[in-house]
Amino acid sequence: MSDTRIPTIAEVFAPYMDNTDNHQLSIDPVSGQAFYKNWGWTSGESSQWTDFRTESDKIFQLYSDKKHSNSENKGEMKILIANVRKYDNDPLTGHRLLDKIALMGTMNDCSLFRVKRSTALAITASKTTGETGSLIPVITIRKNDEGEHYLSVRNPEKPKSSGLPDGIKFCKVYRFIGAAAPTSIKQYEFIGNAKRGLIISNFAELGLDPAIKLWAWYIARYESNKGVLGNPSAAIKAGVLLQD
Repeated sequence: MSDTRIPTIAEVFAPYMDNTDNHQLSIDPVSGQAFYKNWGWTSGESSQWTDFRTESDKIFQLYSDKKHSNSENKGEMKILIANVRKYDNDPLTGHRLLDKIALMGTMNDCSLFRVKRSTALAITASKTTGETGSLIPVITIRKNDEGEHYLSVRNPEKPKSSGLPDGIKFCKVYRFIGAAAPTSIKQYEFIGNAKRGLIISNFAELGLDPAIKLWAWYIARYESNKGVLGNPSAAIKAGVLLQD
């Protein structure tokens, strides 16, 4: 991961807020109540998380638009990220929402919110076991061009290297395009394997309507030499630029 818990990078923070807010408001089929209630969040805390997400969506739309992006938008996004982190983890007033998930949430909850459970054991990828272990690739947007995105994928243990970790055969990249964030990982479609840490996402030929504001979400995951898929990366989000 490019950052721990609540991300500080805008391109990672925006989809993080989309995904976590969708999840906390969803109904748990086991308990029959919203997930946030499973973790001991109050309705006020749940509403505040949604308010943060709404503000994030509004600012990020301007932040990522070349026609409107400026230092003011970037400053607003930094302030919002700082406020969200403070709301969760301020020494005096913090609500410790992510700590509650670490204690009461499932492994899936923890994965979505990027928190570690105290009982989790880290496993390293190995040529002999054929497992991916705890390795999760870091994916970023290198360039947002008309009709395509240039993506970079790096090994979290060697971020300056474009090579794959030991025991890993592929770094698979998946994409979802829509006006709103995906609600399930199943909505992502495989677009290819990154080569030398790079992959181009082309959407110019998809017949998308340029009059509709669309976004692309991306995740990446390693596949071991024995075909075992690792956990998906944190999602990143970028605006889709199309020719009018």
